[in-house]
Amino acid sequence: MKKIITLLLVCCMTTCALFGCGSAGTNEADVADENTVETDINEENVSENAELPLIKVGFVCWGYSDLLSNQYKNYFDYLAENMNLEITYATAYSSEEHIETTENLISKGVDVILDYDCYDKMMQLCEAKGVYLAQYTLDISSPELKQQLETYSHWLGYSVCDDYETGCRLAELMYEQGCRNIATIAIAPGSSAADQRWNGVVDTVAKYEDMNIIAEYRNDDTGEFGAAVQNMISIYSDFDGIILMGGSDGASDSVLQALEIENKIGEIKLATVDIEETSREDVERGALHVIAGGQYPDPVMLFIPVYNAVTGSPMTDGPFTLYGKNLFLETEEDFENYAKYIEGDVFPYTFDELKEYLRVYNPDATFEDFAEFYAKYDIEEVVQRHAGMVE
Repeated sequence: MKKIITLLLVCCMTTCALFGCGSAGTNEADVADENTVETDINEENVSENAELPLIKVGFVCWGYSDLLSNQYKNYFDYLAENMNLEITYATAYSSEEHIETTENLISKGVDVILDYDCYDKMMQLCEAKGVYLAQYTLDISSPELKQQLETYSHWLGYSVCDDYETGCRLAELMYEQGCRNIATIAIAPGSSAADQRWNGVVDTVAKYEDMNIIAEYRNDDTGEFGAAVQNMISIYSDFDGIILMGGSDGASDSVLQALEIENKIGEIKLATVDIEETSREDVERGALHVIAGGQYPDPVMLFIPVYNAVTGSPMTDGPFTLYGKNLFLETEEDFENYAKYIEGDVFPYTFDELKEYLRVYNPDATFEDFAEFYAKYDIEEVVQRHAGMVE
């Protein structure tokens, strides 16, 4: 039977719902500093396209200072220019802030709210005022909440990344990299994304007779990850790999700093989730070996069936679930294509490509066809689809 040797502690502090799902680097104090309740509409958020009906959208994120949240905003600004959207960007972190933000957005007259963390109280507020609500990028926090949300007529559904499969793939790729005695690191249990990735890693490692998890560490204080790694290095002489369930909030920096201090860069290989500004450099210098990310189109893709429902042409008979995915990067070529085709001047899905699934343009558009279209998302698919479009 395979053994998992647990290294010391699990600290149960307040868990950030988006850790390891691509969110980057905000804590509760940061969010408060960024104006927790709302960000006013500005001219960039208002479309002049009168071909479509004006839809007022409330978009809620943890902040707008990190890479991922900026990608969300830039993509929605692009959508607004083409779809006659008026977008109010808001911020929220705690459950109380999400509820307060919902009240404020409703008072501003929005037609629909997209939030990354939804609660029953939010849905009650929306239902009472005829405002639609949908959740992006994360699974609903519990089966009970999911069941409750589905009782409301103005609950549209949610999108979710393939976090369990992401964990499985991280473990597979680390095995291919030659790692046999690895450590798993994540924030404390409670984050759907981190927990599912963790489970995927554990289940996949169990399939290999010659691969073991020799140490585990979970703590909401990502600044402590480095000290944990140093402790692991001092205990395990055969330690050769780390799978970090999310690199945001300084997690990757903390781990990499520890590897540098211990002169283990390249010797102990690192895999993580969340593509950040230094990720390509870390791959090139041999410090980072596998990274998953590139899920920033998810809220925009969610908005396509949301828009159809809000404008009176729903694609499903009830709440829907839209599945997205992370992209995996291992080589410099991967990063070159990623920078050019995913984060370049042309978004992964242009408005002309999305129009086919808007029922105001195509009454025959189906949710099944759209979900199948989105399920094909990967770097090679975007490269092929945008051949000749990207310079």
